[in-house]
Amino acid sequence: MAEDNRIPDSLSAFVDRKGPSEWSAQLVNPTRPKEIQNMAEDLFGSLDMKVPEAEIEGIEDNLLLMMRDGEVVASSPLRTIENTLLMVNSDLYTTGTKSIHEVSIPDTVQALSDTVFTLSGYPDSNTEKLVLTLVSRYIEQQAADLQTGTLRASFQRLSRLDDERGTREVYDKLGQLADLESHVYGFPDWKPPSEMGVTAHQVRDDEIQDTWFVVHRTDTGNDRAMLAINDGPNTWKGYWTNNTTEIQLIDDYIVQTF
Repeated sequence: MAEDNRIPDSLSAFVDRKGPSEWSAQLVNPTRPKEIQNMAEDLFGSLDMKVPEAEIEGIEDNLLLMMRDGEVVASSPLRTIENTLLMVNSDLYTTGTKSIHEVSIPDTVQALSDTVFTLSGYPDSNTEKLVLTLVSRYIEQQAADLQTGTLRASFQRLSRLDDERGTREVYDKLGQLADLESHVYGFPDWKPPSEMGVTAHQVRDDEIQDTWFVVHRTDTGNDRAMLAINDGPNTWKGYWTNNTTEIQLIDDYIVQTF
């Protein structure tokens, strides 16, 4: 499919114009409880990924393989998936329990870039929306590590920056980096103090309240973005991408619209 370099007329259109992706997974030499495998199958929501078991000599136990068109693209130990997604809740990332510099994404999750998911949040699901939360924290971590470029993040309402202690700590740190421009967007029910160091965009447009994005652009080619749309009650439809052209288009839309 040819790359579309036009800026869509809405953020949801970025998601809608993504084509379908055919993924499958396999769990090699399983020894973990069956319940863990069932949780792995449910992790990616609408992707409807079944995880059949296989016994393969010479391969480590409990290795999750991610395959596209029948070819292995990435692998991760199931224990890594458990520790980052299956056996945690969103409090790990929003309360500051896990430092921004401790966030890592399993290779099998990174491989799913540019794949659209429809994911449910708590209480409908304990794990699905965590995928997007993990990716958004990972992008913020990259911005903190590189200390350069432009970061744009939406919060539906700006008060979430103050309500979630871990989120406040992250953006307090990001705002102090001299060579990183940090922009936050949301409904103006709270004003970040000037010492926080971020540029706040007070947006009353309904679109911002139905959107979740974290976009980091640099001059080094290490651009990353996550974009999700509130697609129904407690449901998010979105994707993440490392495609620099796509990320520039998303960034241009945000700047022009908000």
